[in-house]
Amino acid sequence: MKPFQFTTSRILLLVGLCLFSARSTSNAGAGSAEYRDTSLGQNNATLVVRRIADFGTDISLNVYIDGVQVTMLPLNTAYQALVHPGDHVLSVSTSPCAYGKTHYTHRRVHMNRGERYAFTAMWLDGDWATLQTPSEVALYRGRLTF
Repeated sequence: MKPFQFTTSRILLLVGLCLFSARSTSNAGAGSAEYRDTSLGQNNATLVVRRIADFGTDISLNVYIDGVQVTMLPLNTAYQALVHPGDHVLSVSTSPCAYGKTHYTHRRVHMNRGERYAFTAMWLDGDWATLQTPSEVALYRGRLTF
């Protein structure tokens, strides 16, 4: 009977540690809400990149800031981070690449400290993914007719 109780207590301890670590990392990240009210958040800009709902299921979005890949977004994910103020080039590509060719879309953005910059990745032209602001997404959706 002792080995069973020992194993059960170890499993419960392991589950408890997993739950605690998952809870403590869920709020982690340079762009989380806890940083916005601090000097770190006030002295930097916040960048948010989302995928539009119909972006695709087997396609990942690669996000670059100033030529450095910062994340790869699979289905139902977003990216949020603090970025130094100033001029930046945001780029996106997709994986897997259509027809074996990597297409990059670039967007120049001037970011001001304390401001939030949100972009949505969507398809506008064939196999090219682009980053659009919320107002640009709304304009594009207004042109769709069914």
